[in-house]
Amino acid sequence: MSNPYTGSSQYSSATTTPGALSLTYTYRGIGSTVYGETTTAPTLIGTYVETITVTDAGNYIGIAVVNLTITNAITNVSLNVGATIKKLLANNLTVTTNTSGLVTYYANGRQINRCVNISSSATCVWKPLTQGTIYLTVRFTPTDSTFPNQTTSASSIISGKRVVSR
Repeated sequence: MSNPYTGSSQYSSATTTPGALSLTYTYRGIGSTVYGETTTAPTLIGTYVETITVTDAGNYIGIAVVNLTITNAITNVSLNVGATIKKLLANNLTVTTNTSGLVTYYANGRQINRCVNISSSATCVWKPLTQGTIYLTVRFTPTDSTFPNQTTSASSIISGKRVVSR
């Protein structure tokens, strides 16, 4: 069984027939996982032996053993850009993520001023210096180290000519 890290305990669940059977779970880290034997479900990335003890009213005991692997979490990041982008006019760039962290925005591979290592919940106000096709990317560094860093694929946008004077 493999579960992505979510910041909370990972565990198996089971039901029994008849319902009067008692289930007890025990976890023990294996391999490079450092985790002692416990009845508390693990939260750290690693592989564990999960022993499930089944006891019925007549004290019959059955045991099931499975490996539980907790892997790195999956980082989801998407870039949100306003509908109309104009040269030298302020545009709001934001991201949507599944965890908190810091974001750096890039236009054509270069960092956007004032949009470096800002909170993933903050808005980047960007004024394109050119018109035409611009490729935007985002580098996201999660606060929780179990989530991997992520760089989005380049989003192609068209920056139009400014139609109002300054």
